[in-house]
Amino acid sequence: MPDGTPVTHSSTDDTDDGERTTMCHHVPTCPDARDPHATAAHTVSDHDVDQGWQLLCNGLIVFHDGGCLVPP
Repeated sequence: MPDGTPVTHSSTDDTDDGERTTMCHHVPTCPDARDPHATAAHTVSDHDVDQGWQLLCNGLIVFHDGGCLVPP
C-alpha cells in the first residue's frame, strides 16, 4: 500500500469474541479451506498457465499438479 502498510489476504477473519467469519461473499458461500470440497471455491487469481497456481476465495492456493496450501 502507498502508506507502507503491508497488504494481507485472508479467507477468514477473527472477530473480537474469537469467532471466525468467512471473507467469501458468494451466494451460496464457497466451502471453507479445510472442507473436503475446498477446491470448488471460486478462483480469485489465476496463474495456472504462467506460474502453475491459482488462489481461491477461501484462501486455498492450488497448484497445477494437484497439491495445495491451506491458509493458517
